[in-house]
Amino acid sequence: IGAIIERHVPASEHRTLLEAGCGCGVLTPHFLDMGFDVTAIDFSAKAIAHAKESAPGARFQVASLSDFKLKERFDAIAVIDVLLHIVDASAWRAALVSLARHLKPEGTLILLDTLRDVEGSPPHCRFRPLDHYRHAFADLGLEIVEHTTFHLQQENAVKDLLAVKRSVADPGANV
Repeated sequence: IGAIIERHVPASEHRTLLEAGCGCGVLTPHFLDMGFDVTAIDFSAKAIAHAKESAPGARFQVASLSDFKLKERFDAIAVIDVLLHIVDASAWRAALVSLARHLKPEGTLILLDTLRDVEGSPPHCRFRPLDHYRHAFADLGLEIVEHTTFHLQQENAVKDLLAVKRSVADPGANV
């Protein structure tokens, strides 16, 4: 994940990253170590409390991805194994809109998820194919600029890592 972020988010004195759906903050210290000013959100107050302990240098907020509103835009937004847990289609779409609103014009959205149909998936997960994301991003003026698929043999899972950028000049054009 770090390598794709470094390829798409230029080094600068003050790089900002939103970790959307941070959970207990497992990745938050790594983003801090990469030199980002990190803001992390999650809908679970318990998870946020735990995350604060693991990454005291980050800012945390309890918020839903479907309707969060922060007062800033970010150079990078990391959404790692999160969107598959939004099973409702309208809530998923609202989450994408919220994420797009918080991305700087030259920013990059980094998404890790399973982007294919998975038979027998649990009821708390909804796996959406890559084309579903591609069309939703296009509607928001975003495009996938890098896509890597890899296999996690220990988990017998296939994951997709995407870098997504704006495809239109006006960042608010379709959002």
